[in-house]
Amino acid sequence: MSGLVERLRDEQPIEASLRPRPTPDALKTAIDNGLVYVKFINTRGGTDLCMQIDREACDLAGADFGMGRGRVQLVGDLVLDYVPVRFRGVLDLETLRGTGALHPLETRDDGSSGGSRLAGEDPDPSLPDREPSLG
Repeated sequence: MSGLVERLRDEQPIEASLRPRPTPDALKTAIDNGLVYVKFINTRGGTDLCMQIDREACDLAGADFGMGRGRVQLVGDLVLDYVPVRFRGVLDLETLRGTGALHPLETRDDGSSGGSRLAGEDPDPSLPDREPSLG
């Protein structure tokens, strides 16, 4: 496993990485579009990551984006240094800062991701053993 993935497995400070400027509305737009950038700020120079949001796993119930109050729990998947990982983090809407960590996902012998299952989790018996084919 990559040294960077190892370091980011521990919960640590993050901030929303939004362009052109970080605002609660910009974060809401990113969530609605399904792609959110976060920055782990304690790495050398910071580490910006883009993740595809898992809307069903996120918790936005405590967020008031219009007033810039509350907290959002973000969950999303990405690949970092060839390692499929799941990001889990919480951001405060007033500061757009919070904490987060990466959790490696299980991979198959062929190197592909085994879905959204975290390494070490028991498989869900209702899920198929393989991903559906596209053809």
